[in-house]
Amino acid sequence: MLSGIQSNFYHYCKRHDARPIDIMLYKKDHPDKELRLGTLPYDWIKDIPEAEIPDVTKRVDGIFHEFAINNAYSGRLKIEEENKQLKKDLSEALRRDDIEIEYLDSGFFKHCQKLTVGDYDYAFSTFKKDWKDGCDFVLSAFHGGYTEPTKVHYVYNNYSHGRVAKPFMTRPTDYNAEDDNGYMLKKYIDKDDKTRAKVELDPVVTNYYKICHFDKKEENCINGIITDVGGMDENVNFIEDKETRTNVIYFAKSINDYNNMTEKDLENLPQDKAMKIINAEFQAENLLYKELTGDKDFYTKDYRELIKPMNELEQKIFKKKFRKLKKIHDVKTQLKKEGKFDECSKYLGTHRYTSWRNKALMYELFEQRYD
Repeated sequence: MLSGIQSNFYHYCKRHDARPIDIMLYKKDHPDKELRLGTLPYDWIKDIPEAEIPDVTKRVDGIFHEFAINNAYSGRLKIEEENKQLKKDLSEALRRDDIEIEYLDSGFFKHCQKLTVGDYDYAFSTFKKDWKDGCDFVLSAFHGGYTEPTKVHYVYNNYSHGRVAKPFMTRPTDYNAEDDNGYMLKKYIDKDDKTRAKVELDPVVTNYYKICHFDKKEENCINGIITDVGGMDENVNFIEDKETRTNVIYFAKSINDYNNMTEKDLENLPQDKAMKIINAEFQAENLLYKELTGDKDFYTKDYRELIKPMNELEQKIFKKKFRKLKKIHDVKTQLKKEGKFDECSKYLGTHRYTSWRNKALMYELFEQRYD
């Protein structure tokens, strides 16, 4: 918990996955402190005298904050009408007239608009206050104005570098204020601009990251860059020891490579031939295990016996699959020789975010108590 630890909420949010109760305790201990997090983009303030930047930042935060509050229950048409005043207010605050606002879309928890200032585009999001209709707390524990404006700073600073849209200035919804509402200003990611697109990360590797992503809808990740952090949470089974984590990932990848081959390699074979190879695989797995435990020498008679009934095509497919299977065996053997296998095996299959529904229940109780 944040209470009694520090007064700089922004620095705390960059290092911790702050939750609604952290906001509540922060405001309780520091009632005069602002909930504004982050800074304005450099391009917005580069021509403003340095001594005036704090006042300009505070004014822009006030403009965004008021807009978010006034449109907590608004639809697209009302927001587009309100954008006229928003553009005017921002132009006056930033002392420039090269500002455009375009309504993009809305989801369950927020509206998203493209805010163009000069040569750069930004995503400006404000949150809805009517999301509770038909929504369970499994979703609300990770999405919306109480969590996303703080979480985005934590995820940006702790996930894979360059794979999360950069947040500039955000403000979480204050649990202590009934009519409050939050907003987020982030870098806009253009789906048509492929120049900085990222190659998709290996899911086997990301499953063992410190932060897990369990809401990987296409609209939440554009060109390999995550634009919506609502579906991200700390991995409760994160392996702190780097060497162990590396070994577990290597072993898990070898298993995944083998499992991913099955349907692709067998889909064009008649069922009886496919089953012949599958049955041989099962036998190979058993024989490899026996060799690993010292019960059998697999790479002689037994291997030859397995491929003997197969024709040339079947042998080709099986040998390809066997190489993947052997890699699992070899990794396992090496880890056993180094005395590391027992430690690694504890983590295989435990990398998922197993506690998120329990966390959601906790927030439901919190909501009932403090709403």
